[in-house]
Amino acid sequence: MDPIPHIIHQTHKSREFIKSNKKLSEAAQSWIDTGYDYRFYDDTQADDFMKTLEDEFPGIYNDYNRLPIPVMKADFFRYCVVYKHGGIYADADTVLVDGKIDKLVGYNGFVCVAENKAHMCQWIFSAPKGCSLLKKVIDVIMNKLLNLNIRDRIRETRHYIHDLTGPAIFTQAFREYLLENGETEDAVNAWNADFRATGILSRNKILIHPCSFHKDTVTHLFSGQWENGWCEQASELYNDLNYNCESSIKVLKVISSARFPDTFKVSISGNKLSIQRTDSNGGWGQHELKVSVLIYNKDGKTEEKTIHIGCSTTNVKEIIVDNNPVIDPAYPRHPII
Repeated sequence: MDPIPHIIHQTHKSREFIKSNKKLSEAAQSWIDTGYDYRFYDDTQADDFMKTLEDEFPGIYNDYNRLPIPVMKADFFRYCVVYKHGGIYADADTVLVDGKIDKLVGYNGFVCVAENKAHMCQWIFSAPKGCSLLKKVIDVIMNKLLNLNIRDRIRETRHYIHDLTGPAIFTQAFREYLLENGETEDAVNAWNADFRATGILSRNKILIHPCSFHKDTVTHLFSGQWENGWCEQASELYNDLNYNCESSIKVLKVISSARFPDTFKVSISGNKLSIQRTDSNGGWGQHELKVSVLIYNKDGKTEEKTIHIGCSTTNVKEIIVDNNPVIDPAYPRHPII
């Protein structure tokens, strides 16, 4: 197997977002300063890259676009880009400590870190081009998505990211790879016991560093906790799909019978619609308000509907919308197939 090339891959929605955040900008610079071939992919570039894999993995671009939130696409992308080109993948919120990059490239095989005693870490890893273990990860994810109703899976568990694209399926693929490459079930179980005790493995061109590797090599700043990080994305989608199994809603406009320029903020949570006058601390008196909304049904059809709000002497008014839950007007952010 060829050595790991000196290429660093990172991805996020845009370079502008990275530059606008001081910590993320400094984190990226820690990798750039290595002098390695540094490659950053924004959402559009990642999408374009996934199209190039269709010949080797028929249907992969469709699977990629079925994933409902950005973090799941980023998961899938990282396995694919390192498989295709080789090198190091590191999350955008990781900092290389004191330029200590040798542990990630000084090996002719797959290099990973133990996230904990149950899962392999997939926010930083490295591999040669065409790594067979990463091909296995890609195949396992595609097989998992085959005939899967992603909506239903998300409603079942808050851990759907781990199960479909994250550490759980990454570790599952790792185990299956060992079994398919000469290891017996007993040997893999014995390795599991040894790994839980020592936190390190070197076998079949695979090197798993112990958890302590993180401390002096790489710092993970936010671990998905920043604004619109993976924790927030996952929670929002899980909650919203469980609020509403059949449709989602988007506010189009507020219709007022008043002739003065009232401005309003509309928010929706569950089946409760809240409307607030924002140009004044008062209400809107006897003036009738209506809210025009666009409802996205499960079958892909849309329906425009007018909700009658009525009058109010207070700044905020809440109403229950029929008996059917609806979700935040920012959704649907991504199509869910």
